[in-house]
Amino acid sequence: MKNIKLYNNPNYQEKEYHPIGDGIYQTKDKEGKDLYVLSLSFIQEPEKGEGKNAKDISQYPLEDILDTYHCHISDFYEELNQEETCYLEFASYDEKKIKELTEIIGKHVYNQEEGNRIKLKVEDIISTKDVEKKIKSDPDFLGISMIFFLILCMVLIFVYLITNVRGYAYAFLASFAAVMVCSVISNQKAKKKETKRQPISEGSLRREKSNQIIQSKGITCFENLPFIEESSEVQLKDLDTICRRALASIIVIQLACEIKEGKDESHDFCTILLKKYGVKDDINEKEKRVIEGKYSNQDLIDLDWEYEDYWALVWALGLIDDITDATDICDCDQAVHLALSCKNLEEFKRSCNLRDVSDILDMLDLYYRYHWAVVEKQINPETKIGNLDSSVVIERRRALEWLFSEEEDWYHISLDT
Repeated sequence: MKNIKLYNNPNYQEKEYHPIGDGIYQTKDKEGKDLYVLSLSFIQEPEKGEGKNAKDISQYPLEDILDTYHCHISDFYEELNQEETCYLEFASYDEKKIKELTEIIGKHVYNQEEGNRIKLKVEDIISTKDVEKKIKSDPDFLGISMIFFLILCMVLIFVYLITNVRGYAYAFLASFAAVMVCSVISNQKAKKKETKRQPISEGSLRREKSNQIIQSKGITCFENLPFIEESSEVQLKDLDTICRRALASIIVIQLACEIKEGKDESHDFCTILLKKYGVKDDINEKEKRVIEGKYSNQDLIDLDWEYEDYWALVWALGLIDDITDATDICDCDQAVHLALSCKNLEEFKRSCNLRDVSDILDMLDLYYRYHWAVVEKQINPETKIGNLDSSVVIERRRALEWLFSEEEDWYHISLDT
């Protein structure tokens, strides 16, 4: 994002808006809470993976800006966003944060890949002198400059030879210059060959495979979305831990579903099953609240969707063949049967065949990219997501991330895209 400027929305002149400085206005949301708004205009940079025009405002770096400054988009200005310049209204309940957002005005804001993640960069516009310093400190630039200078010297020398028959000394210098030119060119070619010989990383190959699957499904693909960690950089949870989490999850899911249907008498049966399989200490915070009767309605909804987390676990345990399709919910009856048909924890563990780390990372990478698409759809309605079910995508990704996370409770895992 560049050319970031304040946009003075004419509506801000109405009485419900009160200026507090720096182009920020205080107003009220629908519930009467104080809300602070700021409108900005900017131009995107397609060469950095951003949208091509104002009708195609990309998820990045916008999403990272919203996360960093704790704000949201309150007006997309669809009537204004027709050509190159983009217009958005940012809003926050935190006056301090919306004031901090003004620091991006006049700056260059973009995402830069660092390792396996994308980082938000907010930088001053680089002056001509800064560019010159940067170029001159670049060894490749120095090499090219030397070639140009030597060629210029050769031309001048040969011109002199034509007009001066006593130019033998200059002929020697011309030969020397030619040798230097060839040497520099040779070194440049050697660098390029060395770069080409570098092996393609596991993460890059995995990303390419995921992108091919996504494109084959007609889903919008961000081809340069960073790849996740490689096999050598992660530690997969052991079979016992995964099996315990799967059993605890599916047992409490049943209780949550029964409560939603008004059947609280299933509580005792749930407690019996947790003891039977020896997993009463493997429940997460939401599951614990349901068992203790201290749950909220949202807890019940979340546990209902936890079927999909469980479905990803039993796939990793080798009990189902494939979860590449994220367009529909899992088979709940089969989900229950896979675990509770076993007499105890040990029998369940014997029925499992934990997949290879690389295979699980392949699936995690795919769901990471599915997740990007469904989030991008919320920002840019023209994004194609096929028949992806966003809740299915999020929950299955949560469980796949948990398999490699140090977190015990999968609701504590960040699901950034």
